[in-house]
Amino acid sequence: MTFGVVLFTLLVQGLSTDWLTKRLKIVQRTHYQEEYERRHARFVAWRAAHEYLRRLNQQGLLSEHTWQRLSPLMERQSGVLVEAVKEIITSDPNVEAEELDTARREALRAQRSALMGLLRDNVISEETYSQLVGEVDAALTEESLSWPDLLRSSAAPSLHITKLMVAVVQKQDDENATNVLTNLGFPLDHLPSSGGFLNHHNVTLLIGLPAGREEIVVNALRRACRGRVDFVPANLSADLPITPKEVTVSKATIFTFDVEAYEEF
Repeated sequence: MTFGVVLFTLLVQGLSTDWLTKRLKIVQRTHYQEEYERRHARFVAWRAAHEYLRRLNQQGLLSEHTWQRLSPLMERQSGVLVEAVKEIITSDPNVEAEELDTARREALRAQRSALMGLLRDNVISEETYSQLVGEVDAALTEESLSWPDLLRSSAAPSLHITKLMVAVVQKQDDENATNVLTNLGFPLDHLPSSGGFLNHHNVTLLIGLPAGREEIVVNALRRACRGRVDFVPANLSADLPITPKEVTVSKATIFTFDVEAYEEF
């Protein structure tokens, strides 16, 4: 009887928790997470269709003539979908970190499964198995080990810097813009600044980039920064009441300069 109650509780609560979470909207997903899900699903579905037609051709159920005509088209579309997924991943550091962490955990689970197979085939002893599985399990629960941090800290090839882009962004967008540009591999620095009209604190980003990469940076900043609405006094006369006037604050202001020399040491 007790076992039945416990089993019922686990099944009912386990199946209903996800539904309840979605119903109550306890976990709020960002626009980038939802868009990543859509783009990734399109790619996986298209790749599955491509592989299915390949198998039909190998089995003689699809003629070589038709396969030769369809295959280049499907490969091109696969490339387009891959780039679409890459674009959304590099647009939001949280989306990239989430997928990298998922990949890390799946890799550790694969290692655990391989160790189980080695033990089953008597390739390793129980003692070795216990030690190695303990290491894998510890890595699975280790929060400080982060593949995104390891990738960012790994040595990257030096860029041939020929342009300096100066981007003035709102202070609220500094962290997001910095993370996006860092993940794309562009060196940058920060300068505190303030606007003369609204007198708000801004951040000026100094971004070094090779020739031909300007559009990538502009698109990244366009996605990372937000336009906002602010209010300023409509008149400054002492005889009239101060009336606030709505002003739209742009996402970013960007200047691009040619660089004659660039050294990093």
